[in-house]
Amino acid sequence: MKILIQHRHYDNEISGVLTYIYSIIPEMEARLIEVKTISTRQDNIAKWFSYIVWADIIHMNSNDLFFTLLCKILRKKIIIKYHYSLYQSTHTNYEQMKWTQRLKAEFKHTLPKANYPLKWKLYTFIKWARLTTRLSTAFLADYHTACSNFLGESSAFPWPVDTLYNPIEIKSENQLKTLENLSQPYNFIFVGRLATDKGVDILLKAARILQDENK
Repeated sequence: MKILIQHRHYDNEISGVLTYIYSIIPEMEARLIEVKTISTRQDNIAKWFSYIVWADIIHMNSNDLFFTLLCKILRKKIIIKYHYSLYQSTHTNYEQMKWTQRLKAEFKHTLPKANYPLKWKLYTFIKWARLTTRLSTAFLADYHTACSNFLGESSAFPWPVDTLYNPIEIKSENQLKTLENLSQPYNFIFVGRLATDKGVDILLKAARILQDENK
C-alpha cells in the first residue's frame, strides 16, 4: 500500500501536525507501507500531480480544496483528519450544537460589526471563501477522522467521524515514573505557539496553585 500524507506547513516549521506526521511514518514503514509527504503550501503543482498518481490513498491534514479536487479527478480515495474544521464556534467557547446550529454560529462569526472600517468589512468575503473551502473539502472526502472523540463530535457533522488513536508503541526498559519515584516531580515545559488557544495561561495558573500548596 502507498499512502501520501498531505499538510500545509514548511519543512522547518514547528507544528503539531508535522510532529504527528513524522512520528507515524516509521510505524507505517515498519508495517511495509510506502509513505510520501507533500506540502500543499511549499511544493509545486507538478509534484502534487506526480505524488497523487503514485499513491493508493491520500491522507489529508488540512482543507485544501484544489488539492482535493485533483485527487478526485485522479480517482483517489481521501482520508481527512480534522483539526477544527469549524473553528470559531468550537475552539474557544465550546457549546454543544446540532449541524445547522454550528453552521449558523460559524457564519455569524464571519459578519463584521457596524463600526468596522471598510477594509475589515471586505475581509468578510475572504472568511466566507475559507469557510466554503473547508466545508467543500469535507464533503468531498471519502473517510473522516479526528485525533480525539471531542474533535470528531464537536463539529456535529452529518457524517460519522472516527477517532484515530495514537498508533505509536513506546518501547522503554525504564522504570514507570510515578510521584513516588520521581526525584523532582514538578518540572514543566511548554512546547508550542504562544497563542491564546494553546492554554499557556492555564499551565501558569496550575503552577501557581502548586506553588501556593508548597509543592
